[in-house]
Amino acid sequence: PGVWPAEEPQDLEQLISALGALTAQQLATWPEYAARVGGLDKLQYEQVAVGGAHVLVQFNPGRSQRPNSHTNMKITPENCFLSPGNQPEEERAIIVDDVLISVNPFPLSPEQFVVSSLTHKPQTLGSQLTAMLRLAKAIRGNGTLGYNGAVSGGASNPEHAHMHIVPDLPIEAGLAKSGLGKALLSRNGVDIYMPRGLIASQIVVRGSEPEAVQDTMLRLADRLRVADEREARMNVTARYNGKSTVFQAILTPRNEASTE
Repeated sequence: PGVWPAEEPQDLEQLISALGALTAQQLATWPEYAARVGGLDKLQYEQVAVGGAHVLVQFNPGRSQRPNSHTNMKITPENCFLSPGNQPEEERAIIVDDVLISVNPFPLSPEQFVVSSLTHKPQTLGSQLTAMLRLAKAIRGNGTLGYNGAVSGGASNPEHAHMHIVPDLPIEAGLAKSGLGKALLSRNGVDIYMPRGLIASQIVVRGSEPEAVQDTMLRLADRLRVADEREARMNVTARYNGKSTVFQAILTPRNEASTE
């Protein structure tokens, strides 16, 4: 009690195989999780037109019972579902640096993981971006790191820093189809793009040095922040291309955030 069962700390070079082993172990020992993964074949889709573009909407019945922290209840370390000690008995995790990686109990896909802070601290991009880029490099393009902002970004728990490892996202397919276009700005080894022809405004940052990519992303996020709010209304993804040794981070502004 009070301690979340976790595997020994993992070397980043072994992370891909460790995630596969974790998934297999959880499918074999956690019936509720296995049932939700099995239920992914019951997903329902509908294509709708939005602003001249076609959007594929997904309905996932298995996620209807997931914890929802968007209530009037104050989230504390004692009741936070991401804080160590508050997880189901069957749940296991991998420790990497100062984060825990576990399967998503309410998955959107069979290969989705939650990366959460070992300590209970608010959801901010600044607290996550270093680990986000390190993990993106470790999985070498075998998935995408995703961050949902605490303010209108869809974070299920805005009071506990976390992100996700997910398979390839439609946002990346859209970029591959539309192309990046010409860089708006190139500075300190980082290129910044704002591709055209996408359903949502997106800012793409590319560079080989993670520190430069991180600094640029945090500067952009700060410029997009609405006054008196914790951080910008945004979603962020990050990938690493091992062949070109380039990090690519995408910032998608939400609601009142401005890209002017």
